[in-house]
Amino acid sequence: MTRFWEKTMAVAIVLAAAAGCTTISEESRISTPLAASEFNDVASRYMERPTFVSLATMSDGQTVLKVQMDDYGSGYDATLGVAMDYVMFFDKRFAADYVGLIDKYLEWAQLATERGDQLEREVGRTRTWGQGGTIEMRFKLYSGNAQNQYLVIETCAVGTCSDRTMTFTPENARILRDLLKKLGEGRIAKTDIDAVYR
Repeated sequence: MTRFWEKTMAVAIVLAAAAGCTTISEESRISTPLAASEFNDVASRYMERPTFVSLATMSDGQTVLKVQMDDYGSGYDATLGVAMDYVMFFDKRFAADYVGLIDKYLEWAQLATERGDQLEREVGRTRTWGQGGTIEMRFKLYSGNAQNQYLVIETCAVGTCSDRTMTFTPENARILRDLLKKLGEGRIAKTDIDAVYR
């Protein structure tokens, strides 16, 4: 059933793109040590994956921080004909919300570690950029065990949440927080690659 919803969401994205909805009009890669994690069945633990961050301007004029994580496997669904990488957009308009939710997560993660608690609890909700408007974004605290408290971020549209969540260690959540604070303050500069490589 999980794969069904994943494919349904992917089909919806492809159809929206085919209908001429909003796309990325300008994108500039950002150098950052940020790394999202994915559960590795063989190692039986969460492991950091190659993660790429860029500042993007969408064709509707909105500015977003695009975070893309390479997942295990091919990352391509031949049936649907679409890339299945984990991609998440953080909308500049809601940057202060993201920072506040990450602060709350960090506070809870420290408390859970000190107490030895293992839990899964929603930290809070806000909005983010989505095709044709904003969609819901949920932040959660998830205990891998009493010592490992992860930040899990998921997006939801039309009452359905995507299985393609992003998971961060507390260290990476702090890096993400700093990036989002800079995003909100307009302190992430775009690099004009064309001016350098002519």
